Amino acid sequence: MENAFDKLKTVVFSAVAGTMGYEAIWFHNGIENEGIKARVLFSDAGEKEEVSDFDFDYARPVIEYKEEDWQGLKTLVDAKQAQIIKVRDAYYYTLKVISVARDGEVYKVILQEATDL
Repeated sequence: MENAFDKLKTVVFSAVAGTMGYEAIWFHNGIENEGIKARVLFSDAGEKEEVSDFDFDYARPVIEYKEEDWQGLKTLVDAKQAQIIKVRDAYYYTLKVISVARDGEVYKVILQEATDL
């Protein structure tokens, strides 16, 4: 049985991604084919930033997505199969996918800009 917190975290992620997120496309069959769209949270700080009492030092761009939006992405990246994501008019290779809350519902993807596409 799902508890109140589980439902709330889904609503909160959707609300934040809907208002402050970006539309992204995962090209699971190559960029010449139509991809799967999802609303994601995107960060490309480029330099160390201090937020509250925590330091965030993302050397690479990062997105967060709901697993239900891009089912199978983590499995393919873990298997070292090259995946491409487009966000904010730029293409990125996926380097690593990490579970954010270890619940298998929200994932963080570390990206590298695909300057060769």
